[in-house]
Amino acid sequence: MGDNNILPYPYEFRDISDEEKSLLNKLHTYPDASNSARVGPKGYIVNKAFKKDAANIYSMPLRPSDIFVTSYQRSGTTWTQELVWLLASDLDYEKALAVPLTERYSFLEMFMFVPDAGLESFIKTVSTNSENFNKEKMMGLVNWLGTPVSRALATTPSPRFIKSHLPMSLLPPKLLDTAKMVYIARDPRDVVVSYYHHTRLFMLTGFNGTFKEFWHLFHQSLCKTGGWRDYFDEEMTKQAKQWIEDNLKDTDLRFPLNK
Repeated sequence: MGDNNILPYPYEFRDISDEEKSLLNKLHTYPDASNSARVGPKGYIVNKAFKKDAANIYSMPLRPSDIFVTSYQRSGTTWTQELVWLLASDLDYEKALAVPLTERYSFLEMFMFVPDAGLESFIKTVSTNSENFNKEKMMGLVNWLGTPVSRALATTPSPRFIKSHLPMSLLPPKLLDTAKMVYIARDPRDVVVSYYHHTRLFMLTGFNGTFKEFWHLFHQSLCKTGGWRDYFDEEMTKQAKQWIEDNLKDTDLRFPLNK
């Protein structure tokens, strides 16, 4: 990717508040849990490592054959990835069984979840919680996961299948005009329950609080990549509100327009 193709990155990264850092440190076992920043028009939470490839992602050359599967985390992304890949691959079940989904899709921002600092501490945490631990293999895996994929995508053959949990404003601005995208929106009540269990099991997050405490993080948009509500632009909000009015008219449910 030449420098001439890099669009000016339109957003500034800013630190989260000391109060937010203290809360994240309290509720996470991983020592860099507070290594977070806000970016974008709605102040989405990202790991600071995102900064090293944010402009490349934003300026990534797109192809008409690209297929993006995007969502807020824990919204059914994996199921949808598999369905989309099969539909685009003439129902090639043999290849789907033989090649892991992680190799058929590029996870655009996976690198930001892998720590730049405190890696040894993280490896030590994993080793004490895992049987048959192999440090060399773990280091190789972590280094692979921590490598940004935006540049590698330049040599990936078409069609490229790309997964992302980033909000639209952090993705290439011509995405909807150029490529194909499937966006998944899930009931936030289901999202928060699934997300809670995920963060407790996933060692790169190391959440050790209660569900009530996690709900507070979720409600205050302190989960990674921000708040569920923040992913909805004006048009999507209108559609969600209309769906509630059409299908849940006998309830007092309303789409949460404001915090």
